[in-house]
Amino acid sequence: ATVSAAVRGQLSVLCAATDGTSEPNPPEHVVARAAIAILQAPGSSRDLLLLDIALESWLRMLIERQDKRELSGDDLVELMGLVLGNAALTGDSDELQLVCAQWEAVRANPDRWSRAWCLAASAALARVTLALSAFADGLCGLVQVCHPSEPCPLCCYRGVLVVCRLAWLVPA
Repeated sequence: ATVSAAVRGQLSVLCAATDGTSEPNPPEHVVARAAIAILQAPGSSRDLLLLDIALESWLRMLIERQDKRELSGDDLVELMGLVLGNAALTGDSDELQLVCAQWEAVRANPDRWSRAWCLAASAALARVTLALSAFADGLCGLVQVCHPSEPCPLCCYRGVLVVCRLAWLVPA
């Protein structure tokens, strides 16, 4: 897969932000990551994957560096959309995609800060919490050792725990 001229232009703007010649703009990072995600397919260039990892790391650093106490409520709503968009690109999870779309719908509602909007935002944030928890649990399950009395479905293949560091025989 080749990178289009538009994506190259976005990447050059991002490079200028990393060397201090311009102000970093986190939304541009998410847009560039989305463009790169379209190009990533089985057998695609390893360089695209490394570029995506670098963009994700840079965006995370930009977000962590911000003083959230100085942001307005509207800025926090926008930041939440960026973080969820980034998480949806990073994680291979349909639920993360769905909560990102739900937050985008809440964010785009013109009646911001009304009672109905606050209830919708609260519901979306509760769903975000559950989706991120499930995603984190899934990642932990890939690297933690299962106990033979409670093998997880990801690890058990024909009665042998194959993903875990220790392979215990369990009844099929």
